[in-house]
Amino acid sequence: MFIKKYPIIVLLFLILTSLILMRQVQFIMDSEKMNVLMISIDALRADHVGIYGYNKNTTPNIDNFARNSYIFRNAYTMVPMTHPSLFTFMTGRTPFESRIISNTDIGPSYNNKTLASILSEYGYDTSAFVANEAVLSQGFNTFKFQLFKSYYIDEQGRELYIQNKESDYEAFMHRAIQSIGQNKNKPFFTWIHLMDNHAPYYPEEELRCKFNLKYCVETKKSSAELENLRAEYQMCQATVPKERVELMKALYDGGISSADTIVGKILEELRIKGVDKKTIVIIYADHGEGFDHNYYFSHREVLYNSAIQIPLIIKDPRKVISKRIDREVQNADVLPSILDLLNIPYERNSYTGRSFASSFYPFPVSLVPGKQDKFHYFVNSSWTKFAISNGRYKYIYSLPQSCLNNNQIEELYDIKEDRNESHNLLGKNAILAKELKQALLKYLARYNLPPSINEPSKSLNSTPKSNTEDSIRLEEMKSMGY
Repeated sequence: MFIKKYPIIVLLFLILTSLILMRQVQFIMDSEKMNVLMISIDALRADHVGIYGYNKNTTPNIDNFARNSYIFRNAYTMVPMTHPSLFTFMTGRTPFESRIISNTDIGPSYNNKTLASILSEYGYDTSAFVANEAVLSQGFNTFKFQLFKSYYIDEQGRELYIQNKESDYEAFMHRAIQSIGQNKNKPFFTWIHLMDNHAPYYPEEELRCKFNLKYCVETKKSSAELENLRAEYQMCQATVPKERVELMKALYDGGISSADTIVGKILEELRIKGVDKKTIVIIYADHGEGFDHNYYFSHREVLYNSAIQIPLIIKDPRKVISKRIDREVQNADVLPSILDLLNIPYERNSYTGRSFASSFYPFPVSLVPGKQDKFHYFVNSSWTKFAISNGRYKYIYSLPQSCLNNNQIEELYDIKEDRNESHNLLGKNAILAKELKQALLKYLARYNLPPSINEPSKSLNSTPKSNTEDSIRLEEMKSMGY
């Protein structure tokens, strides 16, 4: 009856549906032609990137790239440490499953395939040029590693970094850029990892005070002198002179600008070689960097946004639009998303990460059955801090021996309204805090966590508390059934 009465409406509906389906099918068919380029930038805070709201022009190339890309405004690493963060990215496995939370932990097993392994099996030419961690070489046909910034332990037990020659780094990155798309007979997956803004903060001279002219005299000091100024207050410190923080931020921003210049060269090489129209490009950071909350000039021991929130920007040339994704995602979600964008089959239950690829499709039907995960979980690099987020609120649970902010064992933040996590809402919203705490401890119990609170922390910043405090904490955990 409806068809006879409104034939034109029915016809238009059928035509529109056909066009949508044709676009969907074409998007999927083009998957086999797509290359993948991943650019990871070590220790890059999201809030120091222009497209994420930073008021200093540190990242003009990244910002320009983001104008035709998907910008994930709430992307997080599950652990703020290079190797475990990249391991999670490359395997889709959480640090709770892998037990990998530190740079000294092992690499992936042969049977735990990485993104490079999977793509290599599907005929991709896989290559990596990495200036930090050398343990994720599995699956790469070509893997070039050169440690640009290494560290040593001084007589006081401090971990100090040394920076190799800039000319060596420039030559290494030049080889990386020239390698993109060299094999014309295969699709490629290329990974380039940059270290410019990682400690020690010592960019090229013209960038050292570019973003804060107040420090142009002080930044003329040698790399060793500036590194000593940083190392004096590295990691867990109750108070750090504001001038020292601002000096280090100026140097850090200069390093970001240096990395951004390389990103611009990489993207230009894609265009020159004519492969930009068939390459999915991912710009990602393994973790952020601390300049607040008692934790300075490092990242691994805390779970504030400064350390765990990361920029994640993805451009798929099949859908060249600018879109801001507010949904909370974690680095474990990226691998299944890439496989979906490339139309590579996999077992949905084999990865903890949840694909967000449907956001890119012309007709965004969810590729994963069921609802999105209600909570996301985080851990530091010594099993002494844990966190849970429901997308609006984040609850942080600290063991007494960890780096504490104002001696707070428990913290609750509204991460939507209080991005800097300045106001602990524990006293104002005790019911919500208790609910999140119970959910967190229930999740951790699956992995036999947290460890015994009487067990000495492996953290370099260990600050053991009294046995009385330990006993109180233990009794509280027992009362909750753990």
